[in-house]
Amino acid sequence: MNGNGIDLPPTYHIPGANEPRPPEPGPADVGTLRNWSPEFGAVPPNASLEPDVSGHDLRLGDPITANRLRDALGRFPPVGSQFAGFQLVAVLGRGTFGRVYLARQGELADRFVALKVSADLTGESQILARLQHTNIVPIFSTHRVPPFQAVCMPFFGVTTLAHLLHRFRGSTAVPATGRQLLDTLRGLSAETELPSIGSRTAGTGPSSIGPAASADEGRGAVARGPVRPGGALDALREVTYPDAVCWLGARLADGLEHAHSHGILHNDLKPANVLLTDDGQPMLLDFGVSEDLKVRATAPGATVGGTLPYMSPEHLRSVRDRVPATDARSDVYALGIILFELLTGEHPFRQPTGQMEDELPRMLAEREHTGPRLRPRNAQITPGLEAIVRRCLAPDPARRYQSAAELREDLDRHRTNQPLRYAREPLPERARKWARRHPRLSSHLSIGFATVAALAACLFGLFATSARAERAEAAETARRSDDDVRAARYLLGGRATDPGAAEEGIATCRTALARYGLPEDSAWERRANYRALPEGEREKVRARLTDACLLLARGHAARPGGEDADRLGAAVRANELAERLSGAGAPRALWEQRAELLRRLGRSGEAARAATRAKEAPLTTARDYYLSGTEACTEGRHQDALKLLRKSVELDPGDVATHMALGSCHEGSGHYAEAAACYTTAVALRPDHFGGYYSRGLVRLRLRDPGGARADFDRAAELQPGLADLYLNRALAYQGLREYDNALGDLDRAIDLGASRVRALCLRSRLKDLAGDTKGAGTDLADALREEAQDDVSLVARGLARLSTDLAGAVADFDAALKYNPRSLPAMQNKSHAQSKRGHNQDAVRTLDALLALYPDYVPARAGRALMHARLGHEKEAIEDAVRALKQDETPANAYQIAGVYAQLHPVRPGARDEAVRLLTGALRNGFGHEYIELDKDLDPIRDTPEFKRVLEGVRFLRSAPKRP
Repeated sequence: MNGNGIDLPPTYHIPGANEPRPPEPGPADVGTLRNWSPEFGAVPPNASLEPDVSGHDLRLGDPITANRLRDALGRFPPVGSQFAGFQLVAVLGRGTFGRVYLARQGELADRFVALKVSADLTGESQILARLQHTNIVPIFSTHRVPPFQAVCMPFFGVTTLAHLLHRFRGSTAVPATGRQLLDTLRGLSAETELPSIGSRTAGTGPSSIGPAASADEGRGAVARGPVRPGGALDALREVTYPDAVCWLGARLADGLEHAHSHGILHNDLKPANVLLTDDGQPMLLDFGVSEDLKVRATAPGATVGGTLPYMSPEHLRSVRDRVPATDARSDVYALGIILFELLTGEHPFRQPTGQMEDELPRMLAEREHTGPRLRPRNAQITPGLEAIVRRCLAPDPARRYQSAAELREDLDRHRTNQPLRYAREPLPERARKWARRHPRLSSHLSIGFATVAALAACLFGLFATSARAERAEAAETARRSDDDVRAARYLLGGRATDPGAAEEGIATCRTALARYGLPEDSAWERRANYRALPEGEREKVRARLTDACLLLARGHAARPGGEDADRLGAAVRANELAERLSGAGAPRALWEQRAELLRRLGRSGEAARAATRAKEAPLTTARDYYLSGTEACTEGRHQDALKLLRKSVELDPGDVATHMALGSCHEGSGHYAEAAACYTTAVALRPDHFGGYYSRGLVRLRLRDPGGARADFDRAAELQPGLADLYLNRALAYQGLREYDNALGDLDRAIDLGASRVRALCLRSRLKDLAGDTKGAGTDLADALREEAQDDVSLVARGLARLSTDLAGAVADFDAALKYNPRSLPAMQNKSHAQSKRGHNQDAVRTLDALLALYPDYVPARAGRALMHARLGHEKEAIEDAVRALKQDETPANAYQIAGVYAQLHPVRPGARDEAVRLLTGALRNGFGHEYIELDKDLDPIRDTPEFKRVLEGVRFLRSAPKRP
């Protein structure tokens, strides 16, 4: 982790050039969030996220459709009118883009139907036509009356699960029996009878369905009644209420499974979209925001809909990222929330009430956990039923029911006293179910036999349960250890490790090892959490622990304190533990790391033997290449590292850690655009991890893209809100955007989270100076100088703050930073920059010599040293560095830097002027250098030549030309 974001001065690439100005602020991002209408300030608890067909995206992509929608929204047909051959009787429901009417179909004996009228924007009718199931509302026909289309469906009543839950929340408790549930439904049916419609011409005004509406016994009234005896729920009269809920849930799961088998996701499952028919059958309604997975595969711009409180974590992320990522398990999660509500009368999570951009992070954080227990809220709920619901609500889709069919099976098995197949239930509950299935065997005549059988079953069950529990615990320990190593890879992999990240990485590696009693327990392989794993999994754990030891060694080596023997000795011991764990299959990186550590300890003979072992060890797997590549990257051998890491990607293209390491490698070479591309790949592979966003944000700061950097830091803050360094760097992005108040707010937040006051004060001083608060800037800088810096990063920050006023003090701060961390690249680079500003170019060369000895592939330092040599008249050394730097990096920024080298050599080297002009022209043509060329002193030797004057005239012409609209 870089962790400072201020380690390079504004003139880093171009010593001697004028300080660049902050970029002009660009236009605000006015793109609308798909599927959410910006005119609604707060999120209603049950607000549906329907496709945003009225937004900016649609107007740009399909203006004809957008205009049709606009025309449609104000012209829904009124109650009492004729529409497509139907007499509209009443409004059953309203949505943003549609209405559901109770209607008479005159062509078919004046039967009553439900008619859904909407703008012709979705494929709901085509979807419903493919689904024929008892628990899905079917369609009779479709009709088109521009600008609307209508879907005609049977009218089964208006009572939904939402009505039922509303009744529960208004009472003291949910029902205790199935009979009480039926009584509640009967009461709801009576309360939602339809109003009088009189004759066909009556009721021309608006009408809607609501509780306590009056009934009309005369001609034309809708023939409806309470839940009918003998209906689907009749069999539930004598069962408990939880069993009745199991029956309802199983029927809905069966309907969902039918839809999923046809590739259709509902995407908006909620109580209001579950109809309870007059004969008690639950039916799925409203496929208006459903999704055809076959279409998603060919249409990446597919929309995401749904209702916030019933969304799974991945569904919420889909809304946030505008990328559909739901699957059948997302519908299972929503059904789990409905089951929770039916069983307890409560929603498992807090209901959203504020702005969506504020609510989404909170809801995602809440859904990282399974939710509250059910049994404290309803004593009738058994442990097995609670296990079913909690499995539905698992945050990780892999830990949920993998299909609605699995959920249906467990609900049916639970209701019929069968052992669950997919969720775990306690042994006593299994025994009770067995007794209920075999009442005779459990009678007093069979007590003796049953007792013996039960005892044997219990003993067997206890053994089996213990074994299962042991395996489950072992698998969970392995998973947590894997998570630890992944986190340590981010903290300690790739770039030269920052000391601040080293401490956190060391702690993470120790946690991974401690899960297996390491390093103290020499008999760790006998532990139950290792023995209970299958053989293949044990090998994976062994390899993972080996990696943890190598990362631990890297962390110890990166800790501050100079070339301290104790620190490096701890690193060697961690490396030796890695050898013991890996046995004969020790990876090459282990020997490479040991050779480097022993060399730094001065044990040259042992280091040479380790280097020989490294050459003998083969590279075969993606892991081998990854480990050796990250080791090379840490040592500054970026060209070697890139080759190794690219091979690792070739063998395992989906490994996030390798793409992150590749990004770090490019970043360490100064190839920031390539680094950003690697981090983008990592983000695509792991969109829920903050590391890719944070690292890309840092690189975008280097690329002078403050808007992109801020967006990345915003996303990282959602995922890791407690990271102080994140807010320090976002303050820099706000600085680039000239949003100084926001930047100052982030600095205050960083200080509250424990950021170094020295770093924060130095940043704040710069911000206040840019904002015109000269006095405040001076006060903050004075405070920073009085504070005691506790680490090398803070000292670098303070040195940077002193560059414009106290070069000697800046050099002193950089030297102090190098005492904390002799391998600090920012300290060395910025020290050389300060030395060059003081005119001490020979000292700057020596500093860059030391830097390049540690990081030979760091192009900006090599280009900087070429310039120092050129200023000193060292023609041979300058040309060698310039040629190598250009070979490694052909970007416009580097070409501009090397142009300065050749310009300085113009008085002593024939042809140097022409090479300088060539490089300068190429850099300017590609957009770099326009702001520097007028005042860059390194170009002075060629400034009076005709060739340079022509280049300068071209730049001035472009600057004065009117900008294109």
